[in-house]
Amino acid sequence: MALRTALLTALCMGLSFVDQASETYAFDDSHTQISFSWSHFGRPVPPASFTGFTGTVVIDQEDLAASKVDVTIDARTLRTGFVLLNPIMESGAFFDAAHYPEIQFRSTGVRPTDATRAEIDGELTMKGITRPVVLDVQLVEGGAAGEASHSEAAASTLQFRATTTLRRTAWKLGGQLPFTSDTVDITIQAQLLATKADG
Repeated sequence: MALRTALLTALCMGLSFVDQASETYAFDDSHTQISFSWSHFGRPVPPASFTGFTGTVVIDQEDLAASKVDVTIDARTLRTGFVLLNPIMESGAFFDAAHYPEIQFRSTGVRPTDATRAEIDGELTMKGITRPVVLDVQLVEGGAAGEASHSEAAASTLQFRATTTLRRTAWKLGGQLPFTSDTVDITIQAQLLATKADG
């Protein structure tokens, strides 16, 4: 694969292009937000978000198809902005966070679409159900890490925005239908910090 194509692929994944065969990146949780929005009686409501998550991204420069994105979200950290709505969303009618505390995304492939965008294929698991999803990822900014990284190990920092649209009933999150929309828009605003080289 040509150098330019490899670079664009790395950037679209929120990664920096480096000389090592592979490198691992971690999410900067102080500069990352995972949110989702929906409509109620046809009217949009303020987005909800998850405050607890961990994840890594590994890029393999020799075999980009072997690069990986792995994110785990703590469903118990759901925040809607409405105190009375939080326990409803955590209940069995929605996320059932007591029985299924983890939401997981694992990538299965990366496809660049232009100079700053890529589609990341993956599998999303909620309530014990795994379905394929596609993230539309856009590079926002990249460069050398500064004081904001708070990590001497960080070699670079990159920011990206990822979006996708899901039907929540595919994961048996069907509470309050049809008053609340089945369609849910997911937005991930993230910053990644390079942590260490593998190999």
